[in-house]
Amino acid sequence: RVLGVNGNVNEYALSSSGKEVAFVHRGEVFVTSVAEGTTRRITSTPSQERSVTWSKDGKTLYYAGERDGGWNLYAVTLAHPEEERVFYRATEFVERALLATPAVEFQPEPSPDGRYVAYVKERDSIEVLELATGTTRTLAPSKLIYSYEDGDVSLAWSPDSRRLCAARVDDSPVQRWYIADPANPDRPALAHPYPA
Repeated sequence: RVLGVNGNVNEYALSSSGKEVAFVHRGEVFVTSVAEGTTRRITSTPSQERSVTWSKDGKTLYYAGERDGGWNLYAVTLAHPEEERVFYRATEFVERALLATPAVEFQPEPSPDGRYVAYVKERDSIEVLELATGTTRTLAPSKLIYSYEDGDVSLAWSPDSRRLCAARVDDSPVQRWYIADPANPDRPALAHPYPA
């Protein structure tokens, strides 16, 4: 079945190879080829998905999905590794829930080394999920940061995956950036005002 995508794309993410773009259209995740324009639907659910992003190696897509009464984190990979490693030509996918709790979890941001996924929890804290163990840690508690609307909190990993920067984009005359260390969760996130 052909589905026209003529607008209503509210989020997108370019793969690290630059060959594919993942995007959210009408609450579903799609991937398209940059060169060919071939598009593949990734999700088909009665609820919506958002916050789509790629792993650094381009083998996994992460997103939040509204299912079972809450927002949860999901990852999708190709079901057949022998296929060409592109989503837009894949015949089948494997989706798994990374976090499915009563809390609101969204805006997944995978670390470059693939060990962690940072995310916003309940709009008022920054958490990190360690993928190998399934354990979560609070990096920035609610008193440091609050998300009033989608997209007003920005998460960025350092290239070596040792630090996570979180910033809230608002109209405040002094912005604050918070730097946290996932390997040392007992060390509090440090606030850096900008401009200094």
